[in-house]
Amino acid sequence: MQNPLPPLNALGAFEAAARHLSFTKAAKEFDVLQPAISRHIAALENDLGTTLFIRKKPKLELTSDGETLLTAVSSGFGQIAHAANIIRQRNSTQSFVVATSLGFAGCFLMSRLSDFNSCYPDADLELVTSDLYRKYNPREFDVAIVLAEKKNIPGRDVRLLFREEMIAVCAPDYLRERELLSDEDLAKERLLYLHEPNHLEDWNTFFSDSAATAPPSTASNRYPLIRPICKPH
Repeated sequence: MQNPLPPLNALGAFEAAARHLSFTKAAKEFDVLQPAISRHIAALENDLGTTLFIRKKPKLELTSDGETLLTAVSSGFGQIAHAANIIRQRNSTQSFVVATSLGFAGCFLMSRLSDFNSCYPDADLELVTSDLYRKYNPREFDVAIVLAEKKNIPGRDVRLLFREEMIAVCAPDYLRERELLSDEDLAKERLLYLHEPNHLEDWNTFFSDSAATAPPSTASNRYPLIRPICKPH
Protein backbone atom coordinates (compact mmCIF):
# COMPACT_ATOMS: atom_id res chain seq x y z
CA MET A 1 0.00 0.00 0.00
CA GLN A 2 1.34 3.41 -0.96
CA ASN A 3 2.32 5.61 1.97
CA PRO A 4 0.07 8.68 2.29
CA LEU A 5 1.56 12.01 1.28
CA PRO A 6 1.83 14.88 3.75
CA PRO A 7 -0.68 17.71 3.16
CA LEU A 8 0.10 19.32 -0.20
CA ASN A 9 -0.54 22.85 1.07
CA ALA A 10 1.99 22.24 3.82
CA LEU A 11 4.53 20.93 1.31
CA GLY A 12 4.08 24.04 -0.80
CA ALA A 13 4.58 26.28 2.22
CA PHE A 14 7.64 24.27 3.25
CA GLU A 15 9.24 24.49 -0.21
CA ALA A 16 8.82 28.27 -0.32
CA ALA A 17 10.06 28.74 3.25
CA ALA A 18 13.07 26.47 2.62
CA ARG A 19 13.89 28.23 -0.64
CA HIS A 20 13.78 31.67 0.97
CA LEU A 21 14.90 30.49 4.42
CA SER A 22 12.18 32.81 5.67
CA PHE A 23 8.57 32.30 6.74
CA THR A 24 7.87 35.97 6.02
CA LYS A 25 9.07 35.79 2.40
CA ALA A 26 7.17 32.55 1.89
CA ALA A 27 4.02 34.26 3.17
CA LYS A 28 4.50 37.12 0.69
CA GLU A 29 4.90 34.60 -2.14
CA PHE A 30 1.59 32.93 -1.24
CA ASP A 31 -0.06 36.26 -0.38
CA VAL A 32 -0.96 35.11 3.13
CA LEU A 33 0.01 36.18 6.63
CA GLN A 34 3.18 34.79 8.17
CA PRO A 35 1.31 32.82 10.91
CA ALA A 36 -0.41 30.78 8.17
CA ILE A 37 2.99 29.57 6.92
CA SER A 38 4.06 28.80 10.48
CA ARG A 39 0.92 26.68 11.01
CA HIS A 40 1.57 24.73 7.80
CA ILE A 41 5.17 24.04 8.84
CA ALA A 42 4.10 23.00 12.33
CA ALA A 43 1.49 20.63 10.87
CA LEU A 44 4.07 19.15 8.50
CA GLU A 45 6.61 18.64 11.28
CA ASN A 46 3.92 16.99 13.38
CA ASP A 47 2.94 14.72 10.49
CA LEU A 48 6.56 13.66 9.88
CA GLY A 49 7.52 13.51 13.54
CA THR A 50 10.62 15.64 13.09
CA THR A 51 11.92 19.21 13.09
CA LEU A 52 12.51 20.67 9.64
CA PHE A 53 13.89 24.10 10.53
CA ILE A 54 16.24 25.52 13.12
CA ARG A 55 14.72 28.86 14.07
CA LYS A 56 17.66 31.27 14.11
CA LYS A 57 17.98 34.93 13.28
CA PRO A 58 18.35 36.51 10.80
CA LYS A 59 17.60 33.40 8.69
CA LEU A 60 16.18 29.96 9.19
CA GLU A 61 18.36 26.88 8.82
CA LEU A 62 17.28 23.51 7.49
CA THR A 63 17.85 20.43 9.58
CA SER A 64 19.14 17.25 7.97
CA ASP A 65 15.57 15.99 7.61
CA GLY A 66 14.58 19.36 6.17
CA GLU A 67 17.29 19.15 3.51
CA THR A 68 16.19 15.62 2.61
CA LEU A 69 12.59 16.71 2.24
CA LEU A 70 13.52 19.82 0.24
CA THR A 71 15.44 17.75 -2.31
CA ALA A 72 12.45 15.47 -2.86
CA VAL A 73 9.85 18.25 -2.90
CA SER A 74 11.86 20.44 -5.29
CA SER A 75 12.33 17.51 -7.68
CA GLY A 76 8.65 16.58 -7.51
CA PHE A 77 7.41 20.14 -8.01
CA GLY A 78 9.88 20.57 -10.88
CA GLN A 79 8.52 17.50 -12.67
CA ILE A 80 4.95 18.67 -12.12
CA ALA A 81 5.79 22.12 -13.50
CA HIS A 82 7.47 20.57 -16.56
CA ALA A 83 4.49 18.30 -17.26
CA ALA A 84 2.05 21.17 -16.76
CA ASN A 85 4.00 23.33 -19.21
CA ILE A 86 3.88 20.60 -21.86
CA ILE A 87 0.12 20.20 -21.37
CA ARG A 88 -0.49 23.95 -21.51
CA GLN A 89 1.52 24.31 -24.73
CA ARG A 90 -0.30 21.45 -26.41
CA ASN A 91 -3.73 22.73 -25.48
CA SER A 92 -3.16 26.45 -25.99
CA THR A 93 -2.37 26.23 -29.72
CA GLN A 94 -2.49 23.79 -32.59
CA SER A 95 1.06 22.52 -32.22
CA PHE A 96 2.97 19.80 -34.02
CA VAL A 97 6.13 18.48 -32.39
CA VAL A 98 8.75 16.71 -34.52
CA ALA A 99 11.67 14.87 -32.95
CA THR A 100 14.69 14.03 -35.07
CA SER A 101 18.48 14.21 -35.17
CA LEU A 102 20.31 17.52 -35.33
CA GLY A 103 21.82 16.64 -38.70
CA PHE A 104 18.52 15.65 -40.33
CA ALA A 105 16.81 18.76 -38.98
CA GLY A 106 19.53 21.09 -40.24
CA CYS A 107 20.24 19.48 -43.61
CA PHE A 108 16.77 18.28 -44.63
CA LEU A 109 13.84 19.67 -42.65
CA MET A 110 14.81 23.33 -42.32
CA SER A 111 14.78 23.91 -46.09
CA ARG A 112 11.25 22.47 -46.25
CA LEU A 113 9.65 24.44 -43.42
CA SER A 114 8.24 27.06 -45.77
CA ASP A 115 6.18 24.35 -47.51
CA PHE A 116 4.82 23.16 -44.17
CA ASN A 117 3.96 26.72 -43.11
CA SER A 118 2.14 27.28 -46.40
CA CYS A 119 0.03 24.15 -45.93
CA TYR A 120 -0.61 24.74 -42.21
CA PRO A 121 -0.44 28.50 -41.60
CA ASP A 122 -2.18 28.28 -38.21
CA ALA A 123 -0.04 25.48 -36.80
CA ASP A 124 2.88 25.88 -34.43
CA LEU A 125 5.78 23.60 -35.32
CA GLU A 126 8.38 22.63 -32.73
CA LEU A 127 11.56 20.72 -33.61
CA VAL A 128 13.11 18.62 -30.84
CA THR A 129 16.59 17.38 -31.74
CA SER A 130 18.56 14.50 -30.27
CA ASP A 131 20.96 11.99 -31.78
CA LEU A 132 19.77 9.28 -29.37
CA TYR A 133 16.28 8.42 -30.59
CA ARG A 134 15.85 5.78 -27.89
CA LYS A 135 15.73 8.61 -25.35
CA TYR A 136 12.79 10.30 -27.07
CA ASN A 137 9.78 10.43 -24.80
CA PRO A 138 6.82 9.50 -27.03
CA ARG A 139 4.52 11.63 -24.88
CA GLU A 140 6.43 14.77 -25.83
CA PHE A 141 6.24 14.62 -29.65
CA ASP A 142 3.78 13.86 -32.43
CA VAL A 143 6.20 12.23 -34.86
CA ALA A 144 9.86 11.18 -34.76
CA ILE A 145 12.07 10.88 -37.83
CA VAL A 146 14.92 8.52 -36.99
CA LEU A 147 17.63 6.45 -38.62
CA ALA A 148 16.96 2.90 -37.48
CA GLU A 149 18.02 -0.55 -38.57
CA LYS A 150 14.79 -2.22 -37.53
CA LYS A 151 11.69 -1.84 -39.66
CA ASN A 152 9.46 -2.46 -36.67
CA ILE A 153 9.92 -0.72 -33.34
CA PRO A 154 7.73 -2.11 -30.52
CA GLY A 155 4.92 0.24 -29.56
CA ARG A 156 5.46 2.53 -32.57
CA ASP A 157 3.61 3.04 -35.84
CA VAL A 158 6.62 2.92 -38.19
CA ARG A 159 6.63 4.08 -41.80
CA LEU A 160 9.64 3.99 -44.10
CA LEU A 161 10.46 7.39 -45.62
CA PHE A 162 13.57 6.41 -47.58
CA ARG A 163 16.66 4.27 -47.27
CA GLU A 164 20.11 5.58 -46.46
CA GLU A 165 22.61 5.74 -49.30
CA MET A 166 26.28 6.42 -48.62
CA ILE A 167 28.26 8.32 -51.25
CA ALA A 168 31.59 10.13 -51.19
CA VAL A 169 31.42 13.91 -51.67
CA CYS A 170 33.94 16.74 -51.63
CA ALA A 171 34.17 20.43 -52.44
CA PRO A 172 34.57 21.29 -56.16
CA ASP A 173 37.83 23.15 -55.49
CA TYR A 174 39.22 20.13 -53.67
CA LEU A 175 38.34 17.89 -56.61
CA ARG A 176 39.99 20.20 -59.14
CA GLU A 177 43.29 19.89 -57.28
CA ARG A 178 43.23 16.09 -57.10
CA GLU A 179 42.47 13.14 -59.31
CA LEU A 180 39.83 11.06 -57.56
CA LEU A 181 38.70 8.57 -60.18
CA SER A 182 38.72 5.33 -58.22
CA ASP A 183 38.39 3.83 -54.76
CA GLU A 184 42.17 3.52 -54.69
CA ASP A 185 42.50 7.29 -55.22
CA LEU A 186 39.95 7.94 -52.49
CA ALA A 187 41.78 5.61 -50.09
CA LYS A 188 44.79 7.95 -50.21
CA GLU A 189 42.80 10.83 -48.73
CA ARG A 190 41.94 11.73 -45.15
CA LEU A 191 38.19 11.09 -45.01
CA LEU A 192 35.58 12.75 -42.82
CA TYR A 193 32.77 10.86 -41.19
CA LEU A 194 29.72 11.78 -39.14
CA HIS A 195 29.49 9.24 -36.34
CA GLU A 196 26.06 8.89 -34.78
CA PRO A 197 25.06 6.24 -32.21
CA ASN A 198 22.41 4.80 -34.53
CA HIS A 199 24.29 5.37 -37.80
CA LEU A 200 24.43 2.18 -39.83
CA GLU A 201 27.29 2.78 -42.24
CA ASP A 202 30.86 4.10 -42.17
CA TRP A 203 33.89 4.17 -44.47
CA ASN A 204 34.63 0.52 -43.74
CA THR A 205 31.20 -0.29 -45.15
CA PHE A 206 31.87 1.93 -48.16
CA PHE A 207 35.12 0.10 -48.98
CA SER A 208 33.81 -3.39 -48.11
CA ASP A 209 33.24 -4.32 -51.78
CA SER A 210 36.41 -2.62 -52.99
CA ALA A 211 39.97 -3.83 -53.44
CA ALA A 212 41.07 -0.71 -51.58
CA THR A 213 41.23 -0.47 -47.80
CA ALA A 214 39.49 2.29 -45.88
CA PRO A 215 42.06 4.93 -44.85
CA PRO A 216 42.18 6.69 -41.47
CA SER A 217 39.29 9.09 -41.02
CA THR A 218 38.32 12.06 -38.89
CA ALA A 219 34.98 11.54 -37.17
CA SER A 220 32.62 13.61 -35.07
CA ASN A 221 29.12 13.09 -33.75
CA ARG A 222 28.05 16.68 -34.56
CA TYR A 223 27.54 18.36 -37.93
CA PRO A 224 28.72 21.76 -36.62
CA LEU A 225 32.10 20.20 -35.83
CA ILE A 226 32.43 18.52 -39.22
CA ARG A 227 31.56 21.57 -41.33
CA PRO A 228 34.54 23.78 -40.34
CA ILE A 229 36.92 20.98 -41.35
CA CYS A 230 35.37 20.96 -44.82
CA LYS A 231 35.98 24.67 -45.38
CA PRO A 232 39.10 25.67 -47.34
CA HIS A 233 41.84 27.41 -45.35
